[in-house]
Amino acid sequence: MKLFEIQPGAKIIEPPITGRELPVVYLGQKYLALLTGEEMPEGTEGLVEVDWQADPDICEDAAAQLAADAGINNMEGSSLSVYNTLTAPSADEQQEAFIAGVREEVARRILAQASLETQINLVSAATTDMLTEEQMTAYRAGLAWITQVRATGATLVANDDQNYADDANWPDIPADAAELAARF
Repeated sequence: MKLFEIQPGAKIIEPPITGRELPVVYLGQKYLALLTGEEMPEGTEGLVEVDWQADPDICEDAAAQLAADAGINNMEGSSLSVYNTLTAPSADEQQEAFIAGVREEVARRILAQASLETQINLVSAATTDMLTEEQMTAYRAGLAWITQVRATGATLVANDDQNYADDANWPDIPADAAELAARF
């Protein structure tokens, strides 16, 4: 899709309709979206192509113009397709959301086994020699598991694995560490 800003006094010759969808969509009186082909027909004047993919302000303005003109709930066909394209998250936004989702999953899995209060109590007990040798072994296993969970999250991000919520991707907490956490 190409997006053009319509300049005052523009002369627009629309491409012929060759399929089921319109080849152009007007976004208010400010923008025109070319859906098919590479160029507007010869004789068209007063259109300036804008890089809507690189400029979020243009994207937002064009979507707002289309929504104001057509009404979001009344859009269909080509207009709806253009609106959805303009309002879709960018690749950077999608990647940021993915990373945030993995981080939330890491935190959720750790906190499901040991709340912040439990973690504080365990650290306190471990650093003041209040745990038995067996409990210290379980405590260290729990710390190793937390490290594995964090490493798994990093690997899932590096591999762009969108199935990060799948239990099969994550290490199981050692039973003795889970039991120790439940006591605190």
